[in-house]
Amino acid sequence: MRIAIDPKGATTIDEPLRRKLARHLDAVRLIGEDLEIRPPVFVPLEIHVSLCVEPEYWPQDLRFVIEQEFSTGFTPDGRMALFHPDAWTFGQAIHASQILGRLQAIPGVEHVRQITMKRWNDPAAASDVIVNLRSNEIILVANDPDDMERGSISIDVRGGRR
Repeated sequence: MRIAIDPKGATTIDEPLRRKLARHLDAVRLIGEDLEIRPPVFVPLEIHVSLCVEPEYWPQDLRFVIEQEFSTGFTPDGRMALFHPDAWTFGQAIHASQILGRLQAIPGVEHVRQITMKRWNDPAAASDVIVNLRSNEIILVANDPDDMERGSISIDVRGGRR
């Protein structure tokens, strides 16, 4: 029997956690059943956002706020960023409206022109929803320029003060 585990606050299962899980599961498993603990399969996404900034805002300042909102950490006001590992679980779909809602809540965003997303390195056309996740898959958007295969979000900011 294979069991996929989504560790809290992380994307990997370290050895102490693996041993603790094995001990717990061994106590409740059926005789003759083998258990295999596996990490989830992370699905990196390519997300592209195009938006316009209100005339009284500096685009560079707004870009910084947007990048924090869509990071894997926390926002300056203590909320969980959209792509924090604990915000997503197995098979959970992502819709463009989730990104749109976060963007519209940021002061200075005049309007969003377009949001597209797809699985990283997938030849299929981009869309506004990723729903075909398997039961052992979790989305991942680390947005690290040195590690693009862990997902990315690109933001085209137009308008604002110049």
